[in-house]
Amino acid sequence: MPTISSYPPSFRKNIAICFPSFRSLSHKMAFSNALILGFFLTINMALPTLATIHTVGDKSGWAIGSDYNTWASDKTFAVGDSLGKYY
Repeated sequence: MPTISSYPPSFRKNIAICFPSFRSLSHKMAFSNALILGFFLTINMALPTLATIHTVGDKSGWAIGSDYNTWASDKTFAVGDSLGKYY
């Protein structure tokens, strides 16, 4: 497909007269695309900070015979949360 610069100067002048904001429009679209990309990057960077770290068993820790169902009953778990034993 030919670019606008491959056309004769008289044709390019007529295009500029018919569509004066053509170049301005492409800059506005580029800015809005960059703004949308920036928004999604910000959201994706903020989501991991919402994750919770759960220490299994709380103060009693990992122990044989512990009732982990009772421990987990008052917790709300979500994707991204971490479960583990921490010292």
